[in-house]
Formats: sequence, C-alpha cells, structure tokens
Amino acid sequence: MSTPSPTVGDVCGIGNHGRWMRDTLKRQNLCARCYPIMADVECLRQATSTEGFDLQVPLRILHDSAESGSCRLCSIFLGITLRSLLDESFFSWPIAKFLDAHEAAIASLKAKALIQLEKHRKSVCDIHELLIYGGMIGVGIPARYLTESHLRFKIYASPGDRAASFISSRECDRDMHSDAAYSQIRLWAMTCDTHHSSCPHPAPRPLPTRVLDVSNRDNANANDLRLHVTQGEWGQYAALSYCWGDGQQFKTTLSSIGDVLTISLDAYAHIAMSSLPLTIQDAVIVTRQIGLKYLWVDALCIIQDSVEDKDAEIGRMAQIYMGSSLTICAASASSSDDGFLAPKPSPRSLEPDSVSYQFQLPIACPDGGADVVGVEYCIWDNGTSPEPLDHRAWAYQEQILSRRTLTYGMSTLTWRCEKGIQTWNSWLRGHQKVMTRVLLPKYGGRDLYKETWKGLVALYGKRNLTFPDDCLPAISALASVILRLTKEDRGEPGRYLAGIWENDALDQLIWFANPGVSRDLRCIPYRAPSWSWASVDCPVLFPDPRNGLTISALKSSKGLELEIIDCNVTPRSGVVPLGQVTSGQLRVRGCLIHGTSVPDPETWLLGTFKGSKSDVVLKLDCYGVDDRAAILKAQSCWWLRIQHRHGLVLEPIDGDVYRRIGCVVFNKWSGLSIDRRVVDII
Repeated sequence: MSTPSPTVGDVCGIGNHGRWMRDTLKRQNLCARCYPIMADVECLRQATSTEGFDLQVPLRILHDSAESGSCRLCSIFLGITLRSLLDESFFSWPIAKFLDAHEAAIASLKAKALIQLEKHRKSVCDIHELLIYGGMIGVGIPARYLTESHLRFKIYASPGDRAASFISSRECDRDMHSDAAYSQIRLWAMTCDTHHSSCPHPAPRPLPTRVLDVSNRDNANANDLRLHVTQGEWGQYAALSYCWGDGQQFKTTLSSIGDVLTISLDAYAHIAMSSLPLTIQDAVIVTRQIGLKYLWVDALCIIQDSVEDKDAEIGRMAQIYMGSSLTICAASASSSDDGFLAPKPSPRSLEPDSVSYQFQLPIACPDGGADVVGVEYCIWDNGTSPEPLDHRAWAYQEQILSRRTLTYGMSTLTWRCEKGIQTWNSWLRGHQKVMTRVLLPKYGGRDLYKETWKGLVALYGKRNLTFPDDCLPAISALASVILRLTKEDRGEPGRYLAGIWENDALDQLIWFANPGVSRDLRCIPYRAPSWSWASVDCPVLFPDPRNGLTISALKSSKGLELEIIDCNVTPRSGVVPLGQVTSGQLRVRGCLIHGTSVPDPETWLLGTFKGSKSDVVLKLDCYGVDDRAAILKAQSCWWLRIQHRHGLVLEPIDGDVYRRIGCVVFNKWSGLSIDRRVVDII
C-alpha cells in the first residue's frame, strides 16, 4: 500500500486547517516552505522572539520558485539576497566579478533569511512590523563579499477580522482630500504653533517678490486667484515643492506678464483656476484649506525667460523656503499635470516588475484559529523612495530648508517640523532624522557643518536634473545657509568654490565618482572645474581619508602633505555667486609621482572589492573604457598626493596645468621617486 502524499496542512504542521490553508496558499501565491512562517504557531513564536526565524534555501531553488511566480515570499527573499550582493563600500563591485572566476562556488550558494516580527512596545502580542534580513552564504566565498540587506513591512488587519483582536494597525486611508485629512493637517499645525518650542513662532515674514493671492479677493469667479507683486510687504505664505515634468507650459514669461500685468505697487494679474496645471490647482486648494492667503510657485512667481529675474530669485531661494509657513510637497506627482489630491491606487498596482508593495499572508491566531493579514512595504524605512519628487535635485534643498513640510505621498500624508515627523493613519516610524536640524545653530558647529556638507552632496548627487547646468544652482541655497551659519558660529569658514569649502578642501577634494554604469561622466559643455564633484554627472562618495591608517603610515607621510596656494572660480552671475561657474583653477604645491613608477599595474583594481590587498585602488572619473585601457591611461598620468593614502590622478594639459581624471588610494607613497612642485588644476 503506497504512502499518501503529504498535504499542505501536513507540511505546515497545522493539519486541522489543511483545506483552508490549501486555498490560502493558492490564493496568496506561497510555496509550502514559506507558508508556515506566520501560519504555523511554532514558526510564529520563533519569528516574534529576539532570535527570529531562520531560513536557508539553495539559490537555484529560490530562483526557480521566484521566477515561476509560484511564491511571493520567495520573490522577496531573492530580491533582498541579490541586493545584498552589492558591497556598498567606496570601492564596490558586484560579486559576479568574483563568481566569474570561481564557478565552482556558484553551486554552493544559499540564500539566508532571518524573519522577525516586531510588537508594539507596550503590548504583549500586538504585532505591527515584519522585518526580513537577507544575505548569502557559500563555500569558499570570502565573507567580505557577502553583505546583508533588509526590508521592513507593516502588518495590518481589517476591522472585524479575527486577527484584528491582536493586530491593532489598519490599512492606510489614501483619501487625502477628505475632511478627515484636512482636520488632521489643521491639528498638526495648531499643535506645532502652540506646543513646539523648537519650531519658529507663526508670524508675518517678508514675502517673496511675487506670490499667488488665493484668497478670492475681488474675483468675479470666487475660485480664481491673482499673481501679486509684493513690493516689500510682509505676510504668511505656503511654498510648493513639485516636479515640473516634461511639459510645464503654464508659466510666467516676459510676454505673458506684459500682457496682463504692469509692474506697480498694487499690481495684480488675474489667473483662472481651471487654466492651472492640476498639481498647482491642488496646492491652491490645500493653501486655502489651511487658512493661508498666499502661495509661492516657482513657475508662476519667477519670470522663466528672464535670466536676470531667475538669477535674482535663485539668490533668494533660501529665504523663500525658510520663510514659508509651510512647504507643500507634491511627492507623488511626476509632473505638474498629475495632481496629488486624487485618491491613490493601492500600492499593489505600482511598479509591477518590482517587489509588491502590498499583499496578504496567513497568520495563526492566539485562539487557535487562522486568518489573513495585510502586509505593506515600508518604503521610507528602507532608505529608498518611489516618490517622483524624491528624485528631483531642486526639491532636495527645498525640503531641507523648509521649517515645516506637508508631504503628499503615494501611501500617506506626512507632516514634518523641527520637532519631528508624524504621519496620518500610517506606519512611518517617528524617529526619522530631521535634516533641518543640522542647519540650526544649536545643533551646529563648524566641524559638524563640514561633515554635513559631504553627506548632503552625496545624497544630492543621486537626484536628477533636467538641465545639467543647474547642478550648482540647485544646491546654492543650502550653501548660502551653511556659509551664514558658520560665520555666525565660529568665524570665517572660507570661500565656497564650485561645491567645495576652502577650509575643508583637503578632505573634500577626495571624492569618487559612483555612476553604477559604465559611461563617460564628464559634463559637456563645461559645468565645473575637474577637481569639483560638480564636474561629473553622477553620484559621488567621500571616503574618510583617515580610515585604515596605521601609525607607521602616518609617520611615513610626514613632509608629503599637499599645500593649497590659491583657488579661484569665476561665477557666471554676480547675483548668484554660489551658482554656476564659467571657470576655476586650483594652484597647489605637492608631491607627484608618475604612473609608470608605480609597480605591478596588473594588480591595480578599477573599483576593487572591499578588503582587497592591492597596494593601489584606482577609480577613474571616465568609465567609457575597459579596465586595461583605464590603467594604461592612469600609467601615463601623474598622481598627486592629497593626504594620507589618497591622491588625484592628473592628466597633463599644458606645462604645469593639469586636469583631474580620477582618484587613487595608494599605500606606499614614500620610497618612490617623488617630484614636489607647484601645479595648476583646472
């Protein structure tokens, strides 16, 4: 007599619920391996313990399960495992490079996952978050190549469900145009105004040059608004941070402002509400709902085809956003035509080719029964964001400089002030870092500002610019605030030189281009001198030049320090001295060695693994060549030591004039033929 095949209930260890689980298994796309994680009482107990629930699966099996679409959790495990294969150090390279040379190691690869369920602090059984830590193990693979990544999910139950008795979280309300949403916004504002001592007191401030008057004053159509030239008036206003998109047609130009407006003390230009792009219409609605009279929108309040007016207003950008009572962030809108108040679709319909944002999992209940709970991807806590606005470079300084922001995202509504972050009916964790704090004197200090600047630039470089020439202007307001605060704090911070601070130049000259793809990174036409991070069109990384130094290395480097003799940049406009530049030159006295004098070029690594034993780590700014060609180019160039182990790779231009083409980490500067002289880098 043959042995009957085990049922899903047998596999999961909850035989009494076999039929229910078979149906759920099929409905939720779960394999028999993943189903018990929350549906089995013992697995659930392990997952809620401090140790968590461990799972190890051969990579090939996991890949097949995920690719077939038969298991949603296998897809998540595979995604997080592959994400962990990229070492996010300053010298990153996919593990595929290693595996290409060690094919035998592939067969031993296993994905490892640690699953943990977090409870609310004051509750014995109220589960509210699912954390999945993923990585990889394999025979013969160095541990330094196998990093760990993680994802965080919110768990919620529907009212009336069996699971609702021990899971208090509920699905997010995504109607951000409801009375409940506006009541919440007004409550946040009132609480901030009356109870937050660290937040600025609501009071009239100097208005920007132009604002939209949304108060319906003297309008024939009560829904329309006016463009108002303020002429030094004071008041309270909201500002809008949003994505223009490709077709921002409605904007103020010299011709349009001439047709409807004479620049005078009481000048107003009537604007029909229905003619505005949907995102701006929604911003007008929100401004009225929170009781403010004025709204600042760049497309309408700056004359877009006037170079003089744009320069003047870019120079005032810090005052505009820091002076606003509230900045409305249309985070979910990818263009001015999208709007942000319409009810949002469920996250499960977003980005279908990636990990689903929302799905369901079976769970064992304390009373012995079973139920299904909702699971939603915690976007913010994983350090990534699908919000279009979070990829726009101009919005970066707008959000940081604003004292208070109201963000309309895909999943929820978020309030941020200097006290902290709160969300409406959502799961965003309250301890998120408030970036504006680094711009407050009581949190500041010159050294902190220096470190903060490198962090700001590293994050800023990951964002997108429609016009490459905007690279320096789009962060100039942040630079102007740091310049002012450092002067107030401890004296002169030095000049701001095309994205680099003079008094911290030795550290800030050491940056690595980090494009993620092979391409030529130099901006054409000219955008910044080659020694500035602004000269490349990709994210950059700033290593700690002291990291990994030994006492002997410090002693051997004495007398080899770089000396900055002079540095000058030429701003395109005197009105925006921290914006675009037309030229720049750095004159230094330092130690140079020729690339041909450095032994063993075959060991140089163009973007090496963390922990490499090579004496030379080479990172060139141009990735449009293969490894061998890049090394040959570096051999024909000069290496200029900056400090400790780090230096620049310089290409000769004319005489003692050079251009940076990359950065190098070299452990043995001493003992080689060193030429100490004065050079100019452009």
